[in-house]
Amino acid sequence: MTINLDSLRKNKSYIPLIISFLAALITIYVFNILKDQENNQVRNLAKLELISLNSRIKREFDYRVGNLQKFDSNKQVTNDLKVHLSQQIKTDFPYDGDYDALIRIDRNNKLLWIVDSRNQRTNIETVIKSLDQSVLPTQKPNIPTLISKAINLEKGGKGFFIYSPIFSNNNQNQFDGYILQIFKLPNFINALSRLQRWKGFQLFIYEDKQLIHSSIYSPPQDNLKWQESIEINYGGINWQIVIIPNNSFIEKYTSAMPLTILMIGIILSGLLGWIIDLLLKSQIHNNLLVIAKKDAEAANIAKNQFLAMMSHELRTPMNGIMGMTELLQDTSVTLEQKDLLDIIFDSSENLLTIINDILDFSKIEFNKLELNNQCFSPQECVKNVIESLSIAAEAENKGLHLVFKPQGIIPAQIIGDAFRLKQILLNLIKNSLKFTHEGEIIVTLMAEKIETQNNNSVYQLLFKIRDTGIGIPKNRQKDLFKVFSQLDSSSTRQYGGIGLGLIISKYLVEMMGGEIWLQSGENEGSIFYFTIVAPLPKSSVSQDVSTDIINSSKTVSPSKINILVADDNLPNCKAVLLVLKKFDYQADLATNYSEVIEIVQKVNYDLILMDIQMSDTDGMKACDWIRTHLRTNNKQPYIIDITDNTFKSDREKSLSVDMNEYITKTFSSSTLEKKILLYQQIISQQS
Repeated sequence: MTINLDSLRKNKSYIPLIISFLAALITIYVFNILKDQENNQVRNLAKLELISLNSRIKREFDYRVGNLQKFDSNKQVTNDLKVHLSQQIKTDFPYDGDYDALIRIDRNNKLLWIVDSRNQRTNIETVIKSLDQSVLPTQKPNIPTLISKAINLEKGGKGFFIYSPIFSNNNQNQFDGYILQIFKLPNFINALSRLQRWKGFQLFIYEDKQLIHSSIYSPPQDNLKWQESIEINYGGINWQIVIIPNNSFIEKYTSAMPLTILMIGIILSGLLGWIIDLLLKSQIHNNLLVIAKKDAEAANIAKNQFLAMMSHELRTPMNGIMGMTELLQDTSVTLEQKDLLDIIFDSSENLLTIINDILDFSKIEFNKLELNNQCFSPQECVKNVIESLSIAAEAENKGLHLVFKPQGIIPAQIIGDAFRLKQILLNLIKNSLKFTHEGEIIVTLMAEKIETQNNNSVYQLLFKIRDTGIGIPKNRQKDLFKVFSQLDSSSTRQYGGIGLGLIISKYLVEMMGGEIWLQSGENEGSIFYFTIVAPLPKSSVSQDVSTDIINSSKTVSPSKINILVADDNLPNCKAVLLVLKKFDYQADLATNYSEVIEIVQKVNYDLILMDIQMSDTDGMKACDWIRTHLRTNNKQPYIIDITDNTFKSDREKSLSVDMNEYITKTFSSSTLEKKILLYQQIISQQS
C-alpha cells in the first residue's frame, strides 16, 4: 500500500484550522443572534416606556389645562377667593414651588393681578415683564388653551406657560388678555411620577432642536444605540422626547449568556480543532504503523530467509568437517594425530554451539522457539549430559569432580522437552566448568508435587548446579541474564563466549513454567537454581517410540537396502557416504534436482537422504515429483530430509510434502544410524 504522507501532513496543517474557524464563525453567529434578541428586548422596552411617557405627558397637560379652564377670570378677586384659590393651587399644583400661582394679564401682557400661595409675586412679575410676542401672542388665538415655548425663569432653569385667552363680558369675540400659570419644567416632569414612577432611563427634551431639559448634567453620550424618541405636538408646543436606557437597566435585561456562549464556543472551536488535529496525527501514526508493520514483517521474512540460508551455509560445511573428523578418529592414527583430530572436533563443536545459540536467540526474538514435549526420564536426562563426552572430558582434564545427586522421590517419567532441558543443563554446567579451576561441580535434582490436573499429577522439578569457581560479584549479578552480557571485558578474552547461553536458558526455563536465579559471591563459588513444571504421563510405562527403537538397536541387524544420497555439497556427500559405508550400507549419489529425477526413474530406492536446499532447486520439489510420478507397485521410497533449518515451520514444510523423517545438520554417525534403524523397524512392522 502506498500512502502519500507528505499530502497527509500538509492537509493536517489546514483542516483543523478551517474546522475551528468555521466552528468559531457559527459561535459568533449564534452570539450575534442572542445579542440582537437582548438588544431588541431593551429597545422594545424603551419604546414601550416612551409610549407610556407620551401618554402620561398628555394626561398631565390635560389635567393642568382643565384646572385652568375651570377658573372664571371675571370674578371679583376678593380675599375669600384668594384664600380659596391659594388652597386650590396647593392642591392642584403641589410641585411648582416658586411659581405656583394664577396670573391675569391683559392683551399687552400687563399684569392685572396674581393669586399665589407662597408670596412669590416678585419672581412672577419679573417673568411677566420679560414676556414678548414670541412667547404670548397679543392677538386672539385660534384655540382656547395654549402652551408656550420654554422660557428662562427668574430662579433659574426652564419653564413654560399654560395660558387661556380671556374675552370681554360684553363681547365674546373681544380679546381681553390671558389667564395663565407658570410651570418649572423639572417640576412638571417630576409631577409625572404621580401617575407612575419610572426609572432606568435618561430623559432628554428638545424644542426646536435645542435641549431644554435633561435628567443628567450633560448631553447624551452612553448607550446611544438603544435611544428611542417621539414627537409631542400639543397646544402649540413641539417637543421631541428622547429616552436612553442607563447601564443598570441594560444590565437588568441583558445577561452574560451570549458572552459565555461565545467564550465556550471559541474554546470548543479550538478544542475541536485540537481533537481533529490529534485524530489526523493518529491517522498518520496508524498509517505509519501499518507501513512499519509491513516493513517489519518483510524484514522478519528476510531475516528468517537469511537465517535459513546462514544455517544452511554454516551447518553444511560443519557437517562435513565433523563427519570427516569423526571418521578419521575411527581409523588407525598416531597419538599426535588423534590429539589434533580431537582439537578439530572440539573446536567444531564449540563453533556449532555458537551457531546454535545465535539461531536460538533469533527464534526467541521472533517468538518462534517452541517446545517439543515428549515422555522422558529427568534423571536419565541429567546423567546423559554429565556423561556426555565433551562434559566428562573437560571435567577430567581440569581435575574437577563432577557429581549428580538426586534427592528425594523423583518421577520416573515426565512430559517435556528433553532436548531443551539438556540444553539448559549444558549451558549451566559448561558455565561452571569454564569458571571453576579446582574443586567440584555438584548437580542436584529434587521434585515436589504441586497439583493434579485431569487425574494427572503435576510436579515442580528443582535443579541446582553448585561449583567452587571464581564466583560472581554482587554488583554484576543483575546483568548476568542480559543479552550479550559478560562479567567484564577480560572475561571475554580469558574465558570466551558471546553471552547468549544464560539468556537462552532463562527463556527456556520460563517457557517450561519455571524460573532461574543464582546465589554467588566473589571467590565464593556459584549456585545456579532453576525450576520447571511438568506433568506425569498418563501411563507410567508409556515411552517414546524412537526410544524403544534406539534401545533395541543393537538387536536389529542391518539389511541390504538401496540408498540414494541427494546433496549438492560434495564434502558433505562424501561424509555421509563414508558414514553409511562404516555401517555396511552402499549408496548412490545425486548432486542436483535433475540427477535425482533421472536416477530415481532407473533404480527403485528404498531410502533417500535428501538435502532440502540444493542449488538448482529445493528438495521439496524433488520430493513432490517423486510422490507424484513414482507409483511402482504402490511402493514409495522412505525419504529423510537432511536439513539445516531448525525452525519448526521449516520442519513442518518437510513433512507437508510427504517426507517421512528429518535429521538436522550437523549430525553424528550414531544419529544417522538410528534414523536408518528406525526406518528398518517401520518396514519390518509393515511387513
